[in-house]
Amino acid sequence: MVLCCARLFNFAFTLHYARLILPVHRCGAVVPIKTFSVFSLFFTLCLLSLLAKAKADAVVELAAPLYPPVYSAGGQGLASDILRAAFDEVGVEARIQTVPIKRGVRMLEAGQIDGFGAASLVAAEIGDRRISRLPIFKDRAAWFYYRPNHSGPIVAKGLASLKGYRIGVIVNSPFLELYRSHGLDIIEIQTPQQLIGMVEKGRIDLFEAMMLTGLDLIKQFDPKHWHQFGFIPWVPIEGQIAFLNSNPTTPSLILKLEQGLARIRSNGRLLGILERYWGRGNVPNHANPQGLSGANIDSFSLKRFFNAPTASSGEPVLPR
Repeated sequence: MVLCCARLFNFAFTLHYARLILPVHRCGAVVPIKTFSVFSLFFTLCLLSLLAKAKADAVVELAAPLYPPVYSAGGQGLASDILRAAFDEVGVEARIQTVPIKRGVRMLEAGQIDGFGAASLVAAEIGDRRISRLPIFKDRAAWFYYRPNHSGPIVAKGLASLKGYRIGVIVNSPFLELYRSHGLDIIEIQTPQQLIGMVEKGRIDLFEAMMLTGLDLIKQFDPKHWHQFGFIPWVPIEGQIAFLNSNPTTPSLILKLEQGLARIRSNGRLLGILERYWGRGNVPNHANPQGLSGANIDSFSLKRFFNAPTASSGEPVLPR
């Protein structure tokens, strides 16, 4: 396409200036100067059209629900950084915005965005058969609690052992129906930021979050007392992005994203992104994708997490 554009530009340029310096004759008659102006204008417009299309092809529009630090305001966050880096590797600019779930699904169906970064929530809204999924990151679900409100550590051996506890979950939690099927006392909460205050005040006994999200909430809102929080790791989570099957660009976007993800795994960019959020040398094994180049991860340290600057926290915070 670049070569084609260059040739068109050269042709238009030549025609435009030929009318200034050459007497042009055709079948014994002088061709009006205006003819070359029309040709020049036509090919210039073709060139601009091709350039505009090339630019449009190099941009992908994405959205996701606000769930820091995975998807944070302003198109920031762990998953956003991974998506941008992966698409950048294949010459595509990823524009990412955070929107409410239902609005994001409507935008996906209307073709206003190419992908939505919460595949399980999209499937719950419109059905799994209408979308294609691609994994972006890994983490683990966990239950967090505030130690001063309990006589000892909370031990969970399956969901049944959590009966009698009040558990806070974010609205649209993928585990909501599972909790209810086990008869657990569930309190739905609108934003992750509310969880810390509620668990500290004893309004809930535990809250469920991705491990990175729960730790990041503590680091933001009560970093000096991080050692007062306990957490119980639960099931693995795979963060996926959804693409609509009816969108004709979906196959090519998935192929490009797969290629980009493979490249950032091998060239070290993915490890650099993970360490921005987990801390240098502190990415836990469950968040370490296979084939990650340069990873030398032995064990995860809470102290290292809370004392190291990360993407959402800024300066280190020393325990009191």
